[in-house]
Amino acid sequence: MKTIFKLLIIAILFSSCQEQKKIGFINNGDVIDNYQMKKDIEANYKIRNEVFTKRMDSIDREFQVEVKAFQLAQSKMSQKTAQEKYNELGQKNQQLTQSFQQNQAVLQQGY
Repeated sequence: MKTIFKLLIIAILFSSCQEQKKIGFINNGDVIDNYQMKKDIEANYKIRNEVFTKRMDSIDREFQVEVKAFQLAQSKMSQKTAQEKYNELGQKNQQLTQSFQQNQAVLQQGY
């Protein structure tokens, strides 16, 4: 009986001395942030976004100049001519807004 008890104690000691398994943790955010393809896609998007922004700013500036010119010349125009020009500028503004939204959607889709 004593030998069985001693063997049992020795077995318990050996099992408690075994190396425990270690658990590792991987930060997925770091892995993804350091992925080269992601970096390339972000750089490409940044370039395309800058080109898009510059183009839209240029178009907007041109439209604003046209609006200012209309505002200055409005007092010299007849009521009918001024209203027609005002309607024309309103339509152009709508077209520019739609174009801007379409181009922005294309940019976001990545095409």
